[in-house]
Amino acid sequence: MAEQLFLTMLGDESPPPGEMIQGYLSQADAVIGGYLGLCTLPEHRFITQARVYLALALYNRRGAEGESSRREGDVASAFEDLPEVVKLQLRPFRKARALPRGKVQDDAP
Repeated sequence: MAEQLFLTMLGDESPPPGEMIQGYLSQADAVIGGYLGLCTLPEHRFITQARVYLALALYNRRGAEGESSRREGDVASAFEDLPEVVKLQLRPFRKARALPRGKVQDDAP
């Protein structure tokens, strides 16, 4: 289902090979798992949509891995690590983390 949704959203006449799509979906799984603090992702349509959206973002960033911004002549591009729309879809699944007693972070000077 995720691979078909990837192809539909991509809308390209010459889509990438299935192995490449699976590679980007696997990268998206790893990033999402780290963000959520989970080893395995739950089965939910929001998770599937976030996986596909992030896989597409990674696919579109080919050649710009590791860059936060790029300027080519008059064209400037900026890249998000994890797009805000993906964060919003994943927020209900995020695990809270408790700090050990006595280790409260205080941002105040």
